[in-house]
Amino acid sequence: MSNEKERLSLRVSPVTSYRLHTAYRKSGCRSMNELAEKAIGFYLDYLEASNADDFLPTALKSYVDGRLGKLEERLSSLSFRQSVEVDMMAGILADGFRLSEEDLRRHRA
Repeated sequence: MSNEKERLSLRVSPVTSYRLHTAYRKSGCRSMNELAEKAIGFYLDYLEASNADDFLPTALKSYVDGRLGKLEERLSSLSFRQSVEVDMMAGILADGFRLSEEDLRRHRA
């Protein structure tokens, strides 16, 4: 790839200009052009990517997966408890109405 570069005219808002100047100083880039080229390249790669996993840090992805796993366990536990309570209530109602096993099977079908 050659070192030739094309000049582009770019107009940005004052806020974006300030952010560019601030990021340029913190980024370690040798020039604002280098920072702008890296930022544009990153955004274009993001747009072309079919999978956002390429851009999520591994630690963040791992944290989110862990939290979702805990949520899944909690929801499963609550669902099981609710099923047990509903079954107990059905048993109490069946006893209260003196329904036989045969009556229960017939009503469930």
